[in-house]
Amino acid sequence: MIQTTNQVLDSNISTLNTILPLAISFFTFQQIAYLQDCDKGKVEGTGFVDYLLFISFFPQLIAGPIVQFKEIVPQFHSKTFHFLNWENMSAGLMLIGFGLAKKVLLADYFSIWANYGYGEVQSLTFLKAWITSLSYSLQLYFDFSGYTDMALGAALLFGITLPQNFNSPYKSLSIQAFWRRWHITLGRFLRDYMYIPLGGNRDGHIRTCLNLIFVFLVAGLWHGAGWTFVIWGGLHGVALVVHRIWVARNITMPNFVAWTITFMFVNFAWVLFRAETLADAISVTKAMLTPDIIFNKGYIVPLSTVLLGLLLCVFGKNSDYFIEKSANTRPIAITIASLAAFAGLVTIKIWNANEFLYFQF
Repeated sequence: MIQTTNQVLDSNISTLNTILPLAISFFTFQQIAYLQDCDKGKVEGTGFVDYLLFISFFPQLIAGPIVQFKEIVPQFHSKTFHFLNWENMSAGLMLIGFGLAKKVLLADYFSIWANYGYGEVQSLTFLKAWITSLSYSLQLYFDFSGYTDMALGAALLFGITLPQNFNSPYKSLSIQAFWRRWHITLGRFLRDYMYIPLGGNRDGHIRTCLNLIFVFLVAGLWHGAGWTFVIWGGLHGVALVVHRIWVARNITMPNFVAWTITFMFVNFAWVLFRAETLADAISVTKAMLTPDIIFNKGYIVPLSTVLLGLLLCVFGKNSDYFIEKSANTRPIAITIASLAAFAGLVTIKIWNANEFLYFQF
């Protein structure tokens, strides 16, 4: 933020070089929600131990879901928290297995192409730029999806059910649907604790549009105090306003066209989210919009892999689908297989696995 201020005002304020706690934004938002709920009388009969459990429950502490007090504290007093529950243990282990596989086998693989492309943005060709941008979109998708599975799975081992936070967002047919599927609890926080207190959609069309843009500018700043994040948030706010106008005029389009527009917007916006500087983001975007005829055999593997990854996002099922399908037929063998997969993946990948992307926010 100080660096941005210096750029805007041409000042020379010295940076603080302060080391901040890991995932400070997540537990800060959770505390804001708690204080707001206390002020509104939504938190009653709580003790200090309950509060400590709420703020330190580790499965979701680092990167969400952003939970509300009423969602998990009553579960601390239920029987499922005090005694082992085989169904919860089995489902939890399966989710941890799914999440770990997404992280180390998919997200970390796509990170190779993404990091390579963003490391040489000035020399990107048309196809390289698309491979780079799509690789990061897929890396972020499987990284966050994997973390969410693991967080929910770890909580289930203790008998705690956390709210859903990820629901196949790349299947979305509108930007509004995307935000109802991507980081669901962040969207809920922004709606309940910012958008609605600002007036929501109660004060006319113009005020509603301004509220949406302001809220998503804040969402951008929440992810990082830099111009790339601010513009990323602002673009999503404007997109939601456009969608609102579109719906109000009863304009429809074929599902494939709606999906294409939504995904392409999200993918282009992720360029700002990933780029180190605004200049880098412009370079990548410019290369993506400048077709050329340069092609070599080296593009075949990354292009094929990216397309397969995208098909998996669009046509694959969310992890909770498999958990629900196996709820009544989950044998002991599934849990043993989950543990074996967990151990195997750790053995193979743990020494060179990347950290989760959302740990930096």
